[in-house]
Amino acid sequence: MLVVVWLLWLRRADRVHYDELRAGPSRSRSVPRSCRAYDRRRSHGAGELLRPRGGDERLQPTVEADSNPLIHALRTVAMFGLAGDQNPRHDVAALPLVPLPLSVVAGFGLVRLWRMRRDPSHSLVLLALPVFLAAPLVATEGGSPHALRALGLAAPLGVVIGLGAVELVEQVRGTLGAKGGDLAVAAVAVTLTAVVGWSGWA
Repeated sequence: MLVVVWLLWLRRADRVHYDELRAGPSRSRSVPRSCRAYDRRRSHGAGELLRPRGGDERLQPTVEADSNPLIHALRTVAMFGLAGDQNPRHDVAALPLVPLPLSVVAGFGLVRLWRMRRDPSHSLVLLALPVFLAAPLVATEGGSPHALRALGLAAPLGVVIGLGAVELVEQVRGTLGAKGGDLAVAAVAVTLTAVVGWSGWA
């Protein structure tokens, strides 16, 4: 899904790069080949992709779920700084899946990604966020936020947080000068260290 959405975005935003990608002999065949391989795996190994109880869990009224879709959506979005998975097998101490300080830094990363959205690599990361957020939002079985369903967000969020740190430092440096930039670097380092210490202690 991410590849399809990204290619459609690229076709509209940067037709030159899209045409180059499409014209490449090895690259142009690699995407359909990967899709066919996935489709074969899905059709031959469907049983492995289902939970032991089987079937579509959305159609099973006895499966535990949130009280309504709105609460489910709000709790899922709250994983960015406020709520954690209550299942200890998924999330130690029910910590927010993205701690609040990192959510703030990620906000700066979103600003940078949006500004650079016409660049193919930046647009890929930007589009990955809603694509991988869809699974935990749509699947209502079990508690929310659901750490395992949100795992697809880990890689793009790592990039967003990294870019957010760069954006924050550059903005402070542009406003307060070199010393302000150095202080911003120190603040980011302290924030990351604090998050690691807090998570490790938990």
